[in-house]
Amino acid sequence: MREVKQIMAKMTRCLEAPGLLIVGFGFNDNHIAEPILAAIETNLAMKVAVVSPSLEDQGNANQHLSKISGLIDQGDARLSLVAATFEDIVPKIPDVSAMTDLERHIERVRASRER
Repeated sequence: MREVKQIMAKMTRCLEAPGLLIVGFGFNDNHIAEPILAAIETNLAMKVAVVSPSLEDQGNANQHLSKISGLIDQGDARLSLVAATFEDIVPKIPDVSAMTDLERHIERVRASRER
């Protein structure tokens, strides 16, 4: 029980982030889906993309996905529902370990000094 509380506390902290990518979660588990929806409603800076191959099949049957879809229909540009598989979406995710502008600049300066 203690481990579950720790996991839920960690998830709650993660929901304060500026972005959330949800892959393969069908929003059928209320104790996970409801905090996500609460974060969508309260964290106006958070952008959320939900990726699942069965979104089209689940959309109207799932109350949580229906809420997200309704917000999108009302113009909430922070939210996206993407009907795709994990294999479809991974190549489209940017490499977060890529060099920053500062790192690229340092490399350019270093290279220019070695000439």
